[in-house]
Amino acid sequence: LQLAELAGFEVTSKAKGQSVQETKIIHKSFSALGNVIKSLTEGNQYAPYRESKLTSVLKDALGGNCKSTLFITASPSSYN
Repeated sequence: LQLAELAGFEVTSKAKGQSVQETKIIHKSFSALGNVIKSLTEGNQYAPYRESKLTSVLKDALGGNCKSTLFITASPSSYN
């Protein structure tokens, strides 16, 4: 059983200082995760797991013979 908490995503324009760098890394990790999921759903033999640490860690959970569930909590509010 693997649990991954992917909190900390925020809009770059609202980030300040070191938070900007962290936000860029988070954006890159989510983009890499999206690329892997897209590759897997399209049935490609190659999935780009090495694009980020996140996808490398979740390789066994995303591909192979397992079940995965994604819970998303999002707010459309502009002040969040």
